[in-house]
Amino acid sequence: LHQERFAAARAVTPGAGGSQIHADTHLGGKGNLTVQQPGVLTITRVDPSRPTVTTNQTGWTVEMGVTNSGVADVQLDLDAGSTFITFSAGTGWSRSLQTPGPITLGQNESATLVYGVTASSTPVVAATINGTVRGIELNSDVQRTGQTPPGQGSITVQTPAAIQITEVTKSRDPVT
Repeated sequence: LHQERFAAARAVTPGAGGSQIHADTHLGGKGNLTVQQPGVLTITRVDPSRPTVTTNQTGWTVEMGVTNSGVADVQLDLDAGSTFITFSAGTGWSRSLQTPGPITLGQNESATLVYGVTASSTPVVAATINGTVRGIELNSDVQRTGQTPPGQGSITVQTPAAIQITEVTKSRDPVT
């Protein structure tokens, strides 16, 4: 196995996405290497499809906006233990990611992750929705994590309406 070492870095050119290094080897080889800034996962929004839902109501979603505000590409880890939403109050939340993967975000690229949600046994509650996203930076295989800032999204869960007829009044006399 033959390994070459860089004899001297001739020039370093800083750029918006990193630095480009021009180097010569001991054996006369030349090359360029771009050193990028790391990827940075940022959760930009957490939005429920409606502000209020009823216990056991299906068909509503929560959208989580994710942006790579860094430079190096990051592939999102969409496993439920790595990228997820949580609720600050109540119990019985059922959620499933409906967005297919894989998703790779380059510099300043964004994606929207959509979760189908049901609040099956949650009592009347107002809950803050929090999110976590994880991914692997493709340059370095380093895990990158982003979390929601406080107060990003919220939902109110109400009990189902209880409608009952309390009185029947005839509209005319006699009724035929």
